[in-house]
Amino acid sequence: MANYTPSQAQKEIFITQMTQRMAEIARKLSDWVASGPRTLEEMEKMTLQIVKELGNALLGSLISLNVPPYPEEYVPCPCGQKAIYQRMRSIHVDTLLGTITIKRPYYLCPSCHHGYAPLDQKLGVCAGGISSGLEELLALMGAQLPFEEAVKMVAKLSLVEVCPNTCREATERVGKFIAQKEEQEVEEAWDLHSSVLPPLPEKIPERLYVSIDGTTVHTREEGWKEMKLGAFYTTKEVLPKDRPEKMEVRILR
Repeated sequence: MANYTPSQAQKEIFITQMTQRMAEIARKLSDWVASGPRTLEEMEKMTLQIVKELGNALLGSLISLNVPPYPEEYVPCPCGQKAIYQRMRSIHVDTLLGTITIKRPYYLCPSCHHGYAPLDQKLGVCAGGISSGLEELLALMGAQLPFEEAVKMVAKLSLVEVCPNTCREATERVGKFIAQKEEQEVEEAWDLHSSVLPPLPEKIPERLYVSIDGTTVHTREEGWKEMKLGAFYTTKEVLPKDRPEKMEVRILR
């Protein structure tokens, strides 16, 4: 199932259906414009709505190309046993083009008693979930605005409406993924350069200051090149109210 390739007949049906749908939309738009005077704003809104509806149908039909007309009787289950085909089962997924319905083969494992739909894993979706594209947009808006305002902005930009809780969950998931990625990069960088890094101080400072700057130097190999400079330092925990004649700065590296 994971390596299924649509047949030529399935592709021809897809092309025919989409051609017919586009012709229907063109007739619908032309009849609507001819029914009365329309402003640019009205035509713009109607066109955007029609494009979204067409994109929704196109996306759903593209996904259906991944579904074999005759599902396999058995598929490997994640538990290591074989799952048995039960029926074609539908799920709903929210996307940038609206909610789509995916009808795919559903299997049940007699050993672990868990249901399994191989296409879900291939597409990276789950029942009642959202697409990665919509999740990214929600997280981008949710990281900058209150969730109630973020979903309004998403609806304005994409014509897709979701609840604030969905935006919050998407923002937290993407934020957690980014934090894990950054932590992994820091660990890899530390492992790579651990031999040239200074040893950690015996007492970890409560607050560490970082100052970064750059300057241009002339190198033998590449000529003039910008070099980055950095300083890490701490200060006394409590500074006097009166400005001292000389500030004490302790350089770590």
